[in-house]
Amino acid sequence: MTFFEAIFLGFLQGATEFLPVSSSGQLAVAEHFLNLKIAPATLQIFDVFLHSATLAALIFIFRTEVLNLTKVVFAPKKSTAADRKFFLQIAIAVAPALFLGAIFAATNFEMPRETNSLAAAFLFSATLFFASEFFARGNLKKVNLRAAILIGVLQSFALFPGVSRSGSCVSAGLFAGLSRENAARFAFFLAIPVIAAATGWGILNLPENFAAVFPMKILFAGIISSFFSSLFFAQFLLKIFRRISLRPFAIFLIFEAGFLLLKN
Repeated sequence: MTFFEAIFLGFLQGATEFLPVSSSGQLAVAEHFLNLKIAPATLQIFDVFLHSATLAALIFIFRTEVLNLTKVVFAPKKSTAADRKFFLQIAIAVAPALFLGAIFAATNFEMPRETNSLAAAFLFSATLFFASEFFARGNLKKVNLRAAILIGVLQSFALFPGVSRSGSCVSAGLFAGLSRENAARFAFFLAIPVIAAATGWGILNLPENFAAVFPMKILFAGIISSFFSSLFFAQFLLKIFRRISLRPFAIFLIFEAGFLLLKN
């Protein structure tokens, strides 16, 4: 991998983590067409490091909320009832993905990254987006227990490359009655524990040849690019999600899936 390829992939990760088009799926597609001669398992760890930069950007954006939630854990007497409720909702919503991820890790399950699998995942996401927009009501002002459970279940599907995590969470929020803006904000914050867990898994499972395949210069180029891209797109999309629906992204994913299937 070249220096500029790492910068491009970092930018792509930051942009597509929040655009509901699946960052893992877009990275896999880009890596396929860049014709990188790197083992899929090693590329997956590189993608995890790119996600860690997104994690850092999210912690910066939501620093006040993160600080409040740390009080719930380390200084509960100083936390508010609202913070404790929010912590519980996050824990409920993140549990299915962590549980399924732990099973995959324990069984050494390798995520499918072939173009046919990505196309199927893109079509699944597109169908989910259309359905959630059709049933959207927006009558729920805040995340409740039912919404947290539904978001958590649909988010777990996003462990598979090509299924959008942010899109799945927003869709679940729309099904539960949340506005698109509130669903997006909860989805973006929910990425923090999920990406943190994935980063921890990646560090623990570094291939022996990882440093040889990805020298520090290449790795940090991707990470820095991903951080600034994530910082921009997260804040930008939080502002515009109230005005745009998931339908344009569903159409994009259908066209991309068709292109991948025809390419085969």
